[in-house]
Amino acid sequence: MSEVVGGSLLIEGLKRLGVQYVFGMPGFQLMSVYDAIYLSSGEIKHVLVHDEKSGAFMADGYARISGKPGVCDATVGPGATNLVSGVAESFYASTPLVAITSDVRMEFVGKSPNQECDQVSIFRPIVKGSYTVLLPELILDATHRAFHCAVSGRPGPVHLNLPENITYSKISHDWEKEIRAFHPVTCPWTRPQPDAALADKAISLLRSAQRPVCIAGGGALISQASEYLLQLVEKMHIPVATSLTGKGAIPENHPLSISLCGRFDRYANRFIAESDLILVVGCKLGELVTSRWSMIPEGVDIIHIDIDAFEIHRNYRATIGIVADARSTLAALLETMGHGKQAELSENPRVREIALARQSWKQSVRNLTDDDTMPTNPARILKEIRSFMPDDGLLVLDGGLSTHWAGLFFDVRMAGRGFMPNRGQAAIGYGFPASLGAKLAAPHRTVVAFVGDGGFSMGLSEMETAVRENIPVIVVVNNNSGLGYVKALQHSVFHKRYQSADFLPLRFDRLAQEFGWKGIKIEQVQQIVPELKKAMDSGQPTVLDVPTKKDPGGMLPSRDPRAQRE
Repeated sequence: MSEVVGGSLLIEGLKRLGVQYVFGMPGFQLMSVYDAIYLSSGEIKHVLVHDEKSGAFMADGYARISGKPGVCDATVGPGATNLVSGVAESFYASTPLVAITSDVRMEFVGKSPNQECDQVSIFRPIVKGSYTVLLPELILDATHRAFHCAVSGRPGPVHLNLPENITYSKISHDWEKEIRAFHPVTCPWTRPQPDAALADKAISLLRSAQRPVCIAGGGALISQASEYLLQLVEKMHIPVATSLTGKGAIPENHPLSISLCGRFDRYANRFIAESDLILVVGCKLGELVTSRWSMIPEGVDIIHIDIDAFEIHRNYRATIGIVADARSTLAALLETMGHGKQAELSENPRVREIALARQSWKQSVRNLTDDDTMPTNPARILKEIRSFMPDDGLLVLDGGLSTHWAGLFFDVRMAGRGFMPNRGQAAIGYGFPASLGAKLAAPHRTVVAFVGDGGFSMGLSEMETAVRENIPVIVVVNNNSGLGYVKALQHSVFHKRYQSADFLPLRFDRLAQEFGWKGIKIEQVQQIVPELKKAMDSGQPTVLDVPTKKDPGGMLPSRDPRAQRE
């Protein structure tokens, strides 16, 4: 048994739990933790950020791609409060994350110590749990609980709060024996099984339906359920729509894919309106995916599969509600069905109906996707990105119009997470730092962040982080010198009265060069693919600054009722 300080004990626990990266910024109260990272000889890499919010976004991006809990840290007070936006995103997006904050010495609480802040109360609404370590001997126990809480059931963020006296205390109990029980954790950690009787009823109901449709949400991807989802819908010829976070649940070039539904649909809403049964897999049926709860037909049968019992019957009464892991449930449904003969997809009239709808939609947007003029529009940029990206590439999106345009005009061609929006809170400023975390999680994948100039500006300082840490992401900036979503709404709802929606023009290619990046100003749309290829081959972080139209007319690609009042 050896004596160790609290900060070192925390790092020993993180190493045994499989942590590779911690994203954050130091402060005095956590200095013993940082010293322990230094002494760990690279087993844990600390990624110093310029803003704690960016650190939380990086940790979120890392977690979504790796399946491991992302870890971010911050010092007491303003450092901790800077984490809030990132932690809230992880909470509402069901991303496993552990947010470590320092705190004032316990004996100073209530005496107005420097930077004192009720951090536990601030984090409480946006975390699955909050653990304040009150005794040095409890550091390992609290850390173990935090990580398992983050990945168990519906995943999410957990707050680990460490007062200064805890991190600097010397500990001499038999911690080496305690830590032997630690093992790396990944998500999903547990897979609750469905009730067999409910699985039987679900298959009977599916077999009796004439026009079933599936809506797959982000839970299908978290559960890694794509393989079984594909088998089920192919056996039963069920069209599959997705939420923004569910894009990639099945490949979008699959004959049964009807892509996004809800506010940003292509043609999926029509199939849902004509359905007699909806199979919901890992989806909350929230505002966007249901067009403000106006899309699902009244009286339609619903089979709702979700790991969180709270989501069943929350917005729509389910005919059958199954509280279980999505992958396990789909596997059980397939087992219940047996191995009967499967008709060819090409023989199914609904498959032909989908093909015609897809062809018609593509024809209807040719004026956008084939537009060669400059400044261009986001649909044209995304067409070029899609033609460049390998099927296993990853497109990371920012909040605002970047996600909405990409949802419509970027198809995911391989099942799995190839499209990463931040729909937990949809904060602008997420896309770029999250792409850094995602690239660290999957260095072999091509990672492109598609962001607006407003969102990219929020995290510009992290360009230095990318150079220092050698993270070769590609950032494509939809540069319309303004807040595109805000301006589009003001155009449509407030009769072109624009207020606080325009910026002075910025040359992001030149800013990138100052940070040591490659910076390219796109003068013609035909440059985009060649420059993307050069960026990928260079192994250097690269910004493509693409001027886009400033006129917001027609720039809200949605059926948003707020945009239909003009």
